[in-house]
Amino acid sequence: MNWADYLEWGTRENPHKPLVYCNDKIVTYGEMSSWTNCIGNVLADLDVSKGERVATYLPNTPEHEAVLLGALKLGAIGCPLSMRENNVIVIDLLRGLEAKVLVVGAESVEFAREVLQELPELKILMADDASLGFLSLGELVGTASAELETLPMRDSEVAFIAYTGGTTGRPKGVQLTAGMLRAHNYVWYERYQLSRASEVFFGCLSLWHVGGVLDAMALSYTTGASHVLLPKWNPVTALHLVKKHRVTCMIAATTLYQQMSRCDEFLTTDCSSLKICAVGGEPVPVELKERWFRVTGASMREGFGMSEACTQVFAPGKDAPLSSCGKPFDRIEEVRLVDPESRCVIEGAGSGELAVRGDNVTPGYWHDPEQTGRKFDAEGWYYTGDMVRRDEDGYYYTVGRVDDMFQSGGENVYPSEIEAALVLHPDVTKAFCFPEPHTEWGKAACAVVELRPGATSNAERILEFCTTHSTLARFKRPRRIFCIDELPIGATGKVLRRQVKEWLAAQGYHAEF
Repeated sequence: MNWADYLEWGTRENPHKPLVYCNDKIVTYGEMSSWTNCIGNVLADLDVSKGERVATYLPNTPEHEAVLLGALKLGAIGCPLSMRENNVIVIDLLRGLEAKVLVVGAESVEFAREVLQELPELKILMADDASLGFLSLGELVGTASAELETLPMRDSEVAFIAYTGGTTGRPKGVQLTAGMLRAHNYVWYERYQLSRASEVFFGCLSLWHVGGVLDAMALSYTTGASHVLLPKWNPVTALHLVKKHRVTCMIAATTLYQQMSRCDEFLTTDCSSLKICAVGGEPVPVELKERWFRVTGASMREGFGMSEACTQVFAPGKDAPLSSCGKPFDRIEEVRLVDPESRCVIEGAGSGELAVRGDNVTPGYWHDPEQTGRKFDAEGWYYTGDMVRRDEDGYYYTVGRVDDMFQSGGENVYPSEIEAALVLHPDVTKAFCFPEPHTEWGKAACAVVELRPGATSNAERILEFCTTHSTLARFKRPRRIFCIDELPIGATGKVLRRQVKEWLAAQGYHAEF
């Protein structure tokens, strides 16, 4: 089936029900159905057909959703591109996609002109303004038919391409099939019991991230529920939207929850409608989970996954230990822990690299056989590069990235553990840890920390905190700390390493990560 069919089912059931809340705009199921049909017909008139790529370069808006769904109704592939990425890289991705159409907003007109110079055959539509020298999607929609038959899709056919892995190198295009989307829905229904039309979802991730497309957006369509969009992230605004729309399920990265929990408004804003707060992207400090529950009354559920597995490999049930990311979904996936070097399977309790295969796993990367061959084996196992621990009861815990781990004095050090300890300091909002050469120990930990506005601490005081107030072993304590006003982060809340490295170089420090 085509995932866009869910929109039509919701429209037949309740066409006047609100589907999307965005700023002061409300879009109903019936309005979105007609809108996406018109967009599908506009794209068809531009010679877009089944299997061709329609790229978007837009913020979180109803227009963005409508374009992706309009393309999907034709059997075309939606390709949302990050507005945070370097223009040169985005143009290179467009070239690799061989995209037929690109839809941008008025805020990106200069980028659109740059694209047109490099890719003159690409058809560019301006989503919201007809006076900037490009075709206007709004004007074309105004004259298009609102009748369109949605093309069926097989489970193996690609519905979206989501780009991932851009924190260290060129982003990889993860192919998301129709079957993966169905498996993703099962994950949420089975573990979170979120299947009622009365739910109001709020996905805080950008629509160019797989979690933005699949979590709040997809879940509301498949349950006949409503969801909230926030075009530009602001923690105070996010809290007010929870109150205004009586949000029942919030989906965000760890960093975003931290930012909300440190606002003065966090203690005064009514968030009592929240039932579940799903979180991922990076490990969640237990202290943040406890504080969030204490103030909102909603449990913070720390799942674990990646774009290649439709965002969820593990998710915690109600009885999961607080620091655990839960258990796998045996009905749709298989997981194993392996030795990172030999790939020999580790049985029982222990730590190893996570490998996964199943209905929720991508068939590979778009036009990238080298990366696909490196990350997948002949039996269909995807090797994630994540170190994970399994306890005696079958619960899983994140440890760190295989390629991030380094040895100091012969001991294994995972940067994520040090980062979690650093953010316990009241003046530290985010941390990024990396190794530097050491003449005696081989390598030693260093860190860049982001300080909250008005913070009085400095690097020396934070180093002292690591010695006197943290549980870090001596060999894990940072040897050097740099303070920064704001760490650059991507759509999932993960630190953009290349930009940190550039910032360190500007400070006169040559980093080797």
